[in-house]
Amino acid sequence: CVTAWFLVGFDAVLRHASASRVLLAWAVGGLGICTKVTTFAGTWIVLGLVLGSYVLANRRSGQPWRQAVQTPLLRGVLVLAVPLALGAAWVLYTDRLKELNPYGRHLTSWALRAFNFGTIEQRFSGVWWRQIADASQRILHPVAMLILLASLWFVPRMHRRLALACVLAFPGGLVLFANLYAVHDYYFYASAGFLAAAFGIAAAGLFHLPRLPAAVTLLILAAGLALQ
Repeated sequence: CVTAWFLVGFDAVLRHASASRVLLAWAVGGLGICTKVTTFAGTWIVLGLVLGSYVLANRRSGQPWRQAVQTPLLRGVLVLAVPLALGAAWVLYTDRLKELNPYGRHLTSWALRAFNFGTIEQRFSGVWWRQIADASQRILHPVAMLILLASLWFVPRMHRRLALACVLAFPGGLVLFANLYAVHDYYFYASAGFLAAAFGIAAAGLFHLPRLPAAVTLLILAAGLALQ
């Protein structure tokens, strides 16, 4: 929840920077990263997409590339700096607490780095992809996946862009923490919302198609939801 609010705060500061917005973003960002660092870190694609959208908006308004990139980038770094610093300090502090216990020494961030992040080879293995696909099917049934992908060809541009952004944001966590997501499927709670939102946005876009009767859209949506 607080990480989601940080995303809102990040966007708000990039849109219009003010001291109150920056402080609120720092507060929720600090809470988010200290509560569950893997959830916070999994938003890196979202942050990149938001940053890129403001750069493109600046370019369309006629700004040169340097100015178009500079302002959003500086604001983004400003908003991220404090939560990242708090997260790093919290990890160092908790690692020192764990090292006080003989068993806890095996649970520090450094000791678990291989288990948390996995290997490059793992990311390219068929076993890993099958594990990820199996977990993803528990978020959206394969039929719902097909409805989502097919809808992207027909829905209005606004719905298509938002749904695609959510699809692109979905793998943010699993790309970083390949082994955690493969071993513990509950880590998908951090990113499942993006895939579910993509389906919802695409389904909403179907209702805006003049040539598709509302009854047909309801049947398509019902089929996707009933198989969940």
